Amino acid sequence: MKTKRAIFSWSGGKDSAYACWLAKQMGYEIVGLLNVMNETGQRSRSHGLPAEVLQKQAELVGCHIHLIESSWEDYTTKYVQALQYLKDAWDVDVCVFGDIDLEEHKQWEETVCKQAGLEAVLPLWKMERRVLVLQMIEEHWESTIISCQAKMGIEFLSKKLDVALVQELEQMGVDPCGELGEFHTVVTACPLFTQPLQLQWKEKEVHNGYCFVAVNVLK
Repeated sequence: MKTKRAIFSWSGGKDSAYACWLAKQMGYEIVGLLNVMNETGQRSRSHGLPAEVLQKQAELVGCHIHLIESSWEDYTTKYVQALQYLKDAWDVDVCVFGDIDLEEHKQWEETVCKQAGLEAVLPLWKMERRVLVLQMIEEHWESTIISCQAKMGIEFLSKKLDVALVQELEQMGVDPCGELGEFHTVVTACPLFTQPLQLQWKEKEVHNGYCFVAVNVLK
């Protein structure tokens, strides 16, 4: 049977990376990564990561990353166009996503993939959130909070996700996976990477009710 070639919806965070890892274990070939940047191309649309961090992650995975720029208004149109282009350019069969249990996200992913002639694959689908994040920690995945809702507090930025932090988040009523958008992470070490990603943590800021911390790749 032909190995299915996959492009991965890559945020740079724990869920998309873990989905990538599980898909690899399922027999999918990692052909490349796809990420949507903001209109200026300076930061990723979802996590606020600079292009150099995403490009370094792709290098550590051992594949290409395709970066596109988009507003929220044009997001779906630009995403479908990117999938259509990559389907031919990279000869891919499927697109892998890291969503866990939000039905509207799954429906969107299936819709854009169908329009591009691809199959949507969700390796984390319906996994129990707490079990999933603890599994990542137990398997020595290292991820750090890169952005969070202002109501969580700017002090959570640059905190490494570990068992103690999971417990603290749960006590606050925050989902331990951040599946509802409470926080986002950046993965710095995992089995996908040939070596750990070294980051320099810089200034923190609050913008439109969300907290961000700037990072650079350490050369």
